[in-house]
Amino acid sequence: MAAWTWKLIRNRSNRAHCKSGVAQVISEALQAFDKWLDDDFRYGHDLHPYPREKQLTLDQLDKQIDALHDLRTVLLPATKHQLVALLQSLGLQSKQPAYPCPDPELTAKILSDMHSTTSSIISALDIVTWTPPIPDPSNHHRLQDFKQFRTTCLLQKTKRIIHHDLWRLLYTCAEWVLAWDDQRDPKDTASQTRSANTRNRISRLAVHFVILIDEVIEWSKLSDFAILQEEWQEPAQECNVMLQALSGILNATSMWRQKIDQNQPGENQEERQAHRARAIQLAQLTIPIVKLTRIFYAKLTKTATSDQFPFTLDPEICFKEHELLQDRMSTFHFNINRLVNCRGRTYIANMNMTAEIPSLKEALVESIGSLEKVLLTLAFRIAPSEATAGCSAAQVQRSFKACFFPLQKQFRVASKNLRAAANACIGQAGNGESA
Repeated sequence: MAAWTWKLIRNRSNRAHCKSGVAQVISEALQAFDKWLDDDFRYGHDLHPYPREKQLTLDQLDKQIDALHDLRTVLLPATKHQLVALLQSLGLQSKQPAYPCPDPELTAKILSDMHSTTSSIISALDIVTWTPPIPDPSNHHRLQDFKQFRTTCLLQKTKRIIHHDLWRLLYTCAEWVLAWDDQRDPKDTASQTRSANTRNRISRLAVHFVILIDEVIEWSKLSDFAILQEEWQEPAQECNVMLQALSGILNATSMWRQKIDQNQPGENQEERQAHRARAIQLAQLTIPIVKLTRIFYAKLTKTATSDQFPFTLDPEICFKEHELLQDRMSTFHFNINRLVNCRGRTYIANMNMTAEIPSLKEALVESIGSLEKVLLTLAFRIAPSEATAGCSAAQVQRSFKACFFPLQKQFRVASKNLRAAANACIGQAGNGESA
């Protein structure tokens, strides 16, 4: 929240007051709302606003349950209804260049109601994020919707919507009202065009805000595994970017490769061609690893009923285990990304390939190790899915092995091929290139 933005609005509203008084009423309501948002943004970052207690009382636990229920069913949906009422009060639907906000007192009341609802949302979030009743994180599996990683994410997602998206929407509404009071001729074509553009921007921001509210409500109902699947969508998409980068090395007509080739000196053409051939070979052998990584993410992130696993993540996973799985997945993705980056540096290395090969081999070893750690972590925390609820633990483990072990084997083979090529390149570079 930036206080200077509202100084501009306040100055403009004071000038506009003599014309209609509407801007003054709306500006005062918005400034009160913004001051509260600013205070909450500045002082409301503590994820555990209440003293840490060894164990919450039953009444406090009931409060948490009620607060989460109210967030999902009452408070967050209420912001959508109030937003619709606000936009209607502003006269956004009018096709004529009529003055916005025909009933400023009604608009101010709606803003006050939104202020109250938003305050109630923050208060409910504070209750939901109370310190869990069992202080030992290894026992967080009993908390279900109140596991620390869930409540922390819910708090962050909701506050981001309020402090960024809602604030931007309200500020744009204020600009629209004040722009009308500032204009000298309401029939001026340029003024009407600016007003129409601002009105369209308000409509887009409102639609986006409603979508975000719906998304956070649905997110709060997701299973632990579904939350992880959502988080893994982004690194899954990044695999496509990695493959494009590797294709740029293979494709002699790519802009990236042409730029690199042009910047290299003209002598030693034969040696440089040999260097390029080795760099291209390493890039070719890296592609299967990235494709297998993409398949791995695709297996993990499938959400269609027909494609779902016969197993899921144990619903009683605790915070420490959830965090460990996240960290190991992040490490795996980092190592794959590092492996791809090594390919680009090897091509650019200007025939000094031997300096880049050790980094390549290190990233390769760590990629294999991090994948195995991820699979090991998953194997210990899987449970039957709804479709296979009657399966035994042994059957679930067999399904897990059938799903991932062939891929793990292929990953090892692809890594072995790349490592062998890297070792061969060192020998060839030692014979023909400068170290």
